[in-house]
Amino acid sequence: MQLSAATQEPRLTPVERLVKFFGNQPKTAAAMGVSQATVSYWLSGTYTMTADNAFKAEDLTKGYVTARELVGSGG
Repeated sequence: MQLSAATQEPRLTPVERLVKFFGNQPKTAAAMGVSQATVSYWLSGTYTMTADNAFKAEDLTKGYVTARELVGSGG
């Protein structure tokens, strides 16, 4: 993983940031109205997030993670 010079923390993918926002996979799943397995699939890149879910995530996080990042990230 690449480290950010400013924060010295690994850079997170948009889906990782979404999970971090809610605290963990089960809380993310509950907030998004999907199963925990779906969140796990998003994290692993097995499945990409639908546009509807990406916009829902952007709305729920008030823009902390954007739909463009989530759909364009591929995982």
